[in-house]
Amino acid sequence: MYISSVYDYFSSRNKKTKPDRFLELAKPDKETGFSKPVPIEILKKHGLGFGNGGDWCRDDSSLGKKYNIERIKKAEELLL
Repeated sequence: MYISSVYDYFSSRNKKTKPDRFLELAKPDKETGFSKPVPIEILKKHGLGFGNGGDWCRDDSSLGKKYNIERIKKAEELLL
């Protein structure tokens, strides 16, 4: 039981946050700050859906404070 709790502790500390996972998918350009569009199907596949109104990609989130997030509702894509 002790080993599993130590394992759980270390594995939970290595989990990436939703903004981190999005940045890996979007790969924003370091010079311009813009990224490629990321379709909603790809976001959902990586656990980045908008179940709570997109709490991870709101303007007042850590991601939104650092990047300008553009939501393309018709195409259901997300840009930085």
